[in-house]
Amino acid sequence: MRDAFFETLDRLMGRNEKVVFITADLGYKLFDRIAAQHPGRVINVGIREATMIGIAAGLSKEGFLPFVYSLAPFITLRCLEQIRVDLCYNDLPAVLVGVGSGFAYGPNGPTHMGLEDVGVMSSLPNLAILSPCDAYEVRALLPQAVGLKTPVYLRLSRAGEPRCHGERPGAVKLGRPSVLREGTAAVVITYGAMAHDVLAAADELETETGLSLRVVSWHTLKPLQGEAVRRVVRDDIPVMVIEEQLPGGSLGSRVALFLKEQAIQSPFCHFPLPEGYPNVCGDRGYLLARGQLSKRHLKRRMKSFLDTARR
Repeated sequence: MRDAFFETLDRLMGRNEKVVFITADLGYKLFDRIAAQHPGRVINVGIREATMIGIAAGLSKEGFLPFVYSLAPFITLRCLEQIRVDLCYNDLPAVLVGVGSGFAYGPNGPTHMGLEDVGVMSSLPNLAILSPCDAYEVRALLPQAVGLKTPVYLRLSRAGEPRCHGERPGAVKLGRPSVLREGTAAVVITYGAMAHDVLAAADELETETGLSLRVVSWHTLKPLQGEAVRRVVRDDIPVMVIEEQLPGGSLGSRVALFLKEQAIQSPFCHFPLPEGYPNVCGDRGYLLARGQLSKRHLKRRMKSFLDTARR
């Protein structure tokens, strides 16, 4: 995803001289190409994340479109007040790019894990949140995000994530969930890098039990559009939301509230990460297993929920 982001950003900067890139002491050799191609439009402010947001807001007010890049927990939690006041209060166009969502930087420990960014950022007015599942969605969504003319938070994993869309993917449109896999037994809503794990679990579950699951990439986390929810759920179809995120303010809690408010009677289950921070370091696979979200755990939990829902 990260490589796809920089490829797409390079093209956007080539087409629009108002696009600028700002980072806070990250990216050894990662930005060299865009810095060489677009001199004067790549700004490294040093280890000053909050200042970076203020600079972005000032540039935005002057007609520029800043892309602001850092690790997911740094660009959200360290800068929350500046995002709230400088960008969201003034409704200024800027794209905040948080790389390393979920457990992508698990070996660096809990300080580098993006486990609550969706919940925290969802509370801010005027802010759109995008979490593509693979490089294909990154390339499709980024130009559309530019057209929103509002603050945007773009969540990325790290690099080398498998492709989730098939060989002949459909159009990816902002605000409209993408169906990654068709099925009839249940609808599974997910986003980000978690989509690949969900797809793998769904494939194995169908092979072993015959239960086919419809897997949906909910890449536009906010705004949550009611019509989009209605297109993927019906009263007789169980719904699961699976996310590499802590429960508070998560997509699952918002989908559950929507189903309740709309009196949609679908059986519902939410599989987030367990409450609390991991007290260990480790790679993503290891940490997902500890959080009961590995492929093996997902397959077992999905089958258990479906067995209960069909009784």
